[in-house]
Amino acid sequence: MCPVAVLVTGVPGSGKTSLARALASLLGWPLFSLDAIKETLFDNLGVADRDWSLHVRATSLDIIWALLADCPAGVVLDFWLDPTRHPDVVRDGLARADVDCALEILCVVPGELAAQRYASRDRHPGHLPGDEATLTRIREVARVMVPLGVGDSLEVDTSAAVDTAEVADWVRSRLSR
Repeated sequence: MCPVAVLVTGVPGSGKTSLARALASLLGWPLFSLDAIKETLFDNLGVADRDWSLHVRATSLDIIWALLADCPAGVVLDFWLDPTRHPDVVRDGLARADVDCALEILCVVPGELAAQRYASRDRHPGHLPGDEATLTRIREVARVMVPLGVGDSLEVDTSAAVDTAEVADWVRSRLSR
């Protein structure tokens, strides 16, 4: 089996982190979470303006690709990338990590529900605020969110409970081919 990256993507508030944690546990694989890395960097380097937040995000992605390069088997990646703004980030990152086996699980949820979830949860102060501009962007991107096109993809409705075992079975079925 080649090293495989299972990308769990979706807009903020789509349930991707919950799904990614459960999936990593079922597969027995490590989880690389963009938010966990970003928040650790914020805690150690400080929180500042939007430009700083974007710099920390880019650095966090660089860390993910560097770690992924040394994974011998499989890893679950949890992050959100706006396909209208960052179409090549994942393709370039996977190439940097020399990973050519990728699967994507796209968490699909109505934009209004994602925005409500985002607005109602406690967030690390380094993240963008749940202001109307951020919530509008979440709603808009939810309407156009599509798989990133880096491998087989599965769209999962995360507006209600997800059968994570079924998702893990889908991943395993792709690995056995």
